[in-house]
Amino acid sequence: MISDDMNIIDDESQTDVSAVTPLEPYVVRDCAGAFFVFTSNVDAHHHDWFRACEIRECHGSIELYQCGSRSGVPSCRGIWRAPIDFSFLVDKSTMLAPACVPAGTGEILDGSFAAESQTPVTAPCVGQVRGGGRPNLLRNMPAALIEQQQSCMQAFRKNHPACRFCGGPSRPAVLMFEDSGWQDVPSQRKRWASWKHNLKDLVRSRMECPHLQTSRAVRVAILEIGAGNRVRTVRDSSEECLHDFRETAKSAGAHVRLIRVNPDMPLADSEELAPDRPLGHLVISIMARGLEVLQKIHKA
Repeated sequence: MISDDMNIIDDESQTDVSAVTPLEPYVVRDCAGAFFVFTSNVDAHHHDWFRACEIRECHGSIELYQCGSRSGVPSCRGIWRAPIDFSFLVDKSTMLAPACVPAGTGEILDGSFAAESQTPVTAPCVGQVRGGGRPNLLRNMPAALIEQQQSCMQAFRKNHPACRFCGGPSRPAVLMFEDSGWQDVPSQRKRWASWKHNLKDLVRSRMECPHLQTSRAVRVAILEIGAGNRVRTVRDSSEECLHDFRETAKSAGAHVRLIRVNPDMPLADSEELAPDRPLGHLVISIMARGLEVLQKIHKA
């Protein structure tokens, strides 16, 4: 989301280090300004380019781990960062990761582990992606807290990561289907909610403060790129934000638009936002791929 002439300061979202040490994966010390990313991607790529204070990962991240109680409900509360060099072995004949192999060797074994004809190949790992890698790999993801680093390293010594609290199995802190055990990052969720609240306060302040009424109206753009409808979290959130901000903006002379970039489904899902409806002008539909559109925006 982008808006003009904004400097949103949120004192309440400043992280209390003592409050997050036991449960949070890292501490975020700064605050978002005029921009915030809301994503359902779990690959943590946004941390390559955006600050942690302006990212909301609504389905979690594969860079974070949590207790993986077999009951489906985690027995330990808390989330921690995986080491950036963590990798594990997978037996390609079974597509299983055996528990008895030390972690960190960076290989995939083809066939059984006893076979003499095994040919190790480079394993997929953080930063190894199509297109030449990630030159800014996780540069903006804060490091694990010092008091957590030793226990985190111990938790990833084996091929099956362990819970840093109880020593049992752990799992990526990623929301799966029918997943009752997933743990969100509370401070990240709070930062997203606080930013939206402060944005609406800023819009209202332009009407309530006489010396601000003559300045240019606040303009809010919700830029949605490539969100499909199989998992509708992002599409639904975009339209909810559009309605929410519009209610505030229409009484304050502000402007809000949803720009939906999608080669297959660029139109709004809500009937009241259809092109032929009175609110249809609030949605700008672009039937194209995300990279193509971003490149054209950059050149404009």
